[in-house]
Amino acid sequence: MRFRPSLGEPMRLFTPTHGRLLSAVLLAALTFGALTAGVASGGAGSRLAVNSLELSAIAQINEVRVQHGLVPLKLSRALFDSASAHCSDMVAGGYFDHDSASGVGVGARLEAFYRPANHRFYKAGENLLWTTGTMSPARMVALWMQSPEHRQNLLDPAWRQIGLATLTVPSAPGVYAGSAVTVVTVDFGVRQ
Repeated sequence: MRFRPSLGEPMRLFTPTHGRLLSAVLLAALTFGALTAGVASGGAGSRLAVNSLELSAIAQINEVRVQHGLVPLKLSRALFDSASAHCSDMVAGGYFDHDSASGVGVGARLEAFYRPANHRFYKAGENLLWTTGTMSPARMVALWMQSPEHRQNLLDPAWRQIGLATLTVPSAPGVYAGSAVTVVTVDFGVRQ
């Protein structure tokens, strides 16, 4: 686990060891409907919609990717569901890790939502963070870009899809020490 201060508030970042500039006009043109196409109808237990913080964070990630000559990522229902479920599990269990509290590894956990199926090429990865207090999408992305492992994940040219979920609670157990926290999981993937 890595610790980074964030304006006087704890910020934790974590990345697994395995595994053109967008104008403001273009970013403004990315509507909620366009980003969430295919995401609004979830299965049992899944959130039905991506919130504005999540959409803004995805837009920030895509802006950085385009600035580095990479394709912007499209929102994936499966990756969003994976990220959302993992945020909920970490907060409920009071832990902060890619592996679940029950011992399911990050690879198996991601594959349970974002299945390789019959694709010739499959790859998935994840960035996590948590903070007390609030955090802007620009700050989230800036912190990830300052960490070599997180930066590598954000700028991986293989990625084509993304799922990003946040969970803010007034009090969380375990590593969160009863604090009000926001937990963020961003899952990346490509299936071809």
